[in-house]
Amino acid sequence: MFNTCEEDMRVGKAEEVAVLPILKNYFNDHNLKLVKSEYEANDYVGEKGTKYEIKTRDLKSDCDLAIKGLMINVAKVCHNDYIIWNLLDGIYYANCDDIMADERIKPQRHTNELRPDEPEDTNTTKWVYYVPIDKCVCLKRYETLRTPKEKNGGLKRGVCYIRLEN
Repeated sequence: MFNTCEEDMRVGKAEEVAVLPILKNYFNDHNLKLVKSEYEANDYVGEKGTKYEIKTRDLKSDCDLAIKGLMINVAKVCHNDYIIWNLLDGIYYANCDDIMADERIKPQRHTNELRPDEPEDTNTTKWVYYVPIDKCVCLKRYETLRTPKEKNGGLKRGVCYIRLEN
């Protein structure tokens, strides 16, 4: 069963906060800040106006979906400098100019199912890019897998779990 819109927003916002210190260090921009509105075209803005969008996905970088292409709305690519994917096994990013200039990455039409908690007038058809993981740079590998989203039975992040053998 898929997460609701509200669950996706809550988990996404929590991951934006959790990943922020990593991005500040990696991009050497200690003034990198979260944007105030959740409906902005980007999630972070840097000191020099650099814009970043982050997507948290319950995928590993070696899964078929990541190899074929991580989906991102064309509008997000057009309004940002970097797209960041927070996957289960690490954080990856692509430069938006590189995505748009790549001959093998073409905009495609994608239609989602309307989720029960979405307004009936929600536009479910979007133009998207599918960005192959090999087009992305890994900026951090997680030592232990990031916790999957709540609905998928994920364990709380930052807690040490010990498996006891019988």
